[in-house]
Amino acid sequence: GVRHRPLGLKLAKSGFQTTFVDESQAMLDVAARKAGEMGLEDRCHFVRADLCNLEASALGQEDGSFALAVAEGNPLSQVSDAMKALGGIRKLLAPGAFLCATVNNLSHALDHFAREGDLEALRKFVASGRTQWLAHEREERFDVTMYSSESLERLLVKGGWQIDAIYGRGVLPLREHQALLSGETDKRELVETELALARDPSHLGRASQLGFVATPLANR
Repeated sequence: GVRHRPLGLKLAKSGFQTTFVDESQAMLDVAARKAGEMGLEDRCHFVRADLCNLEASALGQEDGSFALAVAEGNPLSQVSDAMKALGGIRKLLAPGAFLCATVNNLSHALDHFAREGDLEALRKFVASGRTQWLAHEREERFDVTMYSSESLERLLVKGGWQIDAIYGRGVLPLREHQALLSGETDKRELVETELALARDPSHLGRASQLGFVATPLANR
């Protein structure tokens, strides 16, 4: 998805040919307009596609052509078939290439189910990881699958990936404590603290997201 287009634009600005993929044409149009403003049209390619149906030909490339894939913003939690999506990404990547991605962390949603007091819903969620994105407006909700570090590891191993790292994203609850971001010095210290906590496996349960870096094994 291109909600996190700044990262893709930074790659293009650094000289890399960058392909942006999203199923929303509106999001692609926004990213293309920004790339034009930055003078990066020659390095940026925009393709409307479903993550579960990625084909190299649709991207104007061949299998094994990409050195890096980025799936930030938890698109793998939002797709209907994460295993299929990972398989499509794996085919696109060259040997030794990397996938950097994030998924929603199952542990981060446990408080919601506890507050609701619905033990059956809690049981089903813990067993499957499936729920809806809990937007305030019901019409804005959509299906998501959340992962623990263990279930994420099982998914990746089964899908043919070598895991290089699993780490936390959003360990510090800054959204609930905006006052902590009052000064530039505070922000730098918080970033350093967040990075230290993110690398410590004992804090994964506190993170709102799980990030990972993985390398495709030989395509099967």
